[in-house]
Amino acid sequence: MTQALDATRRLASRRPAALLGAACAIQLAIGAAIALSSTHNGFVWYSGGDATEYWTDGWVLAHHAVPQAVVGPGMPLLYSWLSWLTGPSLVSALPVITMLQLVVLVPLAALLVWAIADLLFGRTFAWWTLALWLVAPVLLLAGFDATYAPQFRDLFLAPHWYGLTDMADLPSLVAVLATAWAMLRMAERRTVEDAVLGGTFMGALILIKPANGFFVPAALILLAATREIRTIAVWCAAVVPELAALTVWKAKGLGHVPLLAARYAREAMGRVTVVAVTNRYVHLDWSHFTGELRDLGGVFWSVRVLEFLAVAGLLGALRRSAWKGAFLGVWFIAFVIVKGSTDLASVPSVSYYRYVEPGLPAFALLTASIAYFVPRRARAFAPATTPAALPGGLRTAGIAAVLLGLVPLAVLAATPAASTPRDVLDLARINDAPIASRLTATTQVTNGTVRLSWRPYRTRAASVYYVVYRSSRPATCSVPPSGGAECDLDMTSIGYTSATSFVDHASAGRHWYRVGLMANYTKTLDGSDLMLIGPATAATNGR
Repeated sequence: MTQALDATRRLASRRPAALLGAACAIQLAIGAAIALSSTHNGFVWYSGGDATEYWTDGWVLAHHAVPQAVVGPGMPLLYSWLSWLTGPSLVSALPVITMLQLVVLVPLAALLVWAIADLLFGRTFAWWTLALWLVAPVLLLAGFDATYAPQFRDLFLAPHWYGLTDMADLPSLVAVLATAWAMLRMAERRTVEDAVLGGTFMGALILIKPANGFFVPAALILLAATREIRTIAVWCAAVVPELAALTVWKAKGLGHVPLLAARYAREAMGRVTVVAVTNRYVHLDWSHFTGELRDLGGVFWSVRVLEFLAVAGLLGALRRSAWKGAFLGVWFIAFVIVKGSTDLASVPSVSYYRYVEPGLPAFALLTASIAYFVPRRARAFAPATTPAALPGGLRTAGIAAVLLGLVPLAVLAATPAASTPRDVLDLARINDAPIASRLTATTQVTNGTVRLSWRPYRTRAASVYYVVYRSSRPATCSVPPSGGAECDLDMTSIGYTSATSFVDHASAGRHWYRVGLMANYTKTLDGSDLMLIGPATAATNGR
């Protein structure tokens, strides 16, 4: 025991840079191993449904127009520049997006977990938490049964935990961690620069994904712990630019702000039309959540162990520090229980973990806090690390506020809503895609058949295939009545092919066709995912 205590003291006293570098290398190695062992098609891994929409919105923004603003503007703003380099198709941009997120955001998340734990309960606790964070995905895979583990790896770990898709889940996780870190500093130091940084990160968190507002109750605990009106006021002021940018984005893109108007709005997941009233945003369905626990019990080694870790860890954290324990508990409950109880989340489909991902760091921190639940002799706990002054002070915080708050607001304020459709929404597949002339089809009518041909789309990023759409009406799409113009596709898919031609045995009369580019993580011609689509082409079959 004495040797263990001595080793712990030496670890806590060492300069952290080298060990953190080693931890990041381990994190990347685990991520790469899971990426390579999971089902994928080149750089195309599974996505939860919104990847094509985030990319398409960014592509429209890059062409100086605000699209139909169903999702938040954070991801479209972040990657809009990339379409100038890679072209309009998401499949060509995925090598850059996936590698940026794996190499930058995944290690950054590990560093932020360590930094948060350091501010919460001290350096030893930080190293213990970081070790748990690194091995947790491997332990979870080992805990699932043999049929469910590959699904968990392919549908959650690789794409959403390690960032191998153009979705907001990993960026949301990192933004939650950055906000928690900055606001813990603010609660401890109560300085203007920390308040500016904390408010800026909080605004960026909402800008990336408005559903990340589930972190607000936990943030309010840190605000209350600050106990200084000036600091709280600065924090509130720092949030304003990003909230204003989100309001402008929704007002231009949808023609209204869903949170402020009891009007019909399309939800980001599934594009289901619902009445956008306030109680739709926060709705605890306890029966659905308990059903998810039962489903989890059918595929995981022991749900009771997970429940014990959460409850015992919460008690340990509260014993260590009442307000910090309350912060961790509310953070965990808001995402893992309240948000996780939505009927869109499902353990069998693996979507549950994606919905609650921003709350999983709280579970890791609570699990590590079990160390304070264990009975001990009457010895004082080691003090939490006192946060050092922010490098660059107010200048650094001001730069972050400008880049993350004022720049997005200025860009969106100066960008008009799209007046003509630049992109297509395939309602049958819930996929968005840019319209590109490079997929224009030529037609040839012979002996009562229509032969379409088009130029091949060449990319080394993944294996691709094509879908052919047909309509008997010249109006191949409808345009939403308000907000940014887009083409809501009013055509039927009539076939898939890996070739660059297609023969249609159409009925007599005039028909309109479009060709779309598709790619999915399984390399199958199954009608997913639409990456690009061409303009409509007419042909008359005279038979």
